[in-house]
Amino acid sequence: MVFHTDIFATFPMTRRIGHPYQNRTPPKRKKPRTSFTRLQIAELEKRFHKQKYLASAERAALAKTLKMTDAQVKTWFQNRRTKWSYFYVNSLDKKISHQNKINLGFGLLLTVFDNLDLLGKESFLQFLLENS
Repeated sequence: MVFHTDIFATFPMTRRIGHPYQNRTPPKRKKPRTSFTRLQIAELEKRFHKQKYLASAERAALAKTLKMTDAQVKTWFQNRRTKWSYFYVNSLDKKISHQNKINLGFGLLLTVFDNLDLLGKESFLQFLLENS
């Protein structure tokens, strides 16, 4: 039987010092948020109100006019469409909900009205006319 005492010489055991991620290259710095001027935003909003999507030529022309990059205009429009769709969908939900409440209230009035006798109906109609 042969024992190899040199096995540790072949595969030396090195001990790591510090955190395992320390030796990685540091991450790239995040690009700072771009600030647009009020004039640029006003023009972008005006154009967005007319047109939700721009063709590449239109986008390039607008970017040149506003002294912005093509990518900045493209990103602004993407973000603005997202914001618009969020508010548009929520406002529709509110309108539908409000209309449902009106319909429910009107249905309740009709149910009450149908269950009144003739004298009660006349009194109820008089009350509605006086208080509307």
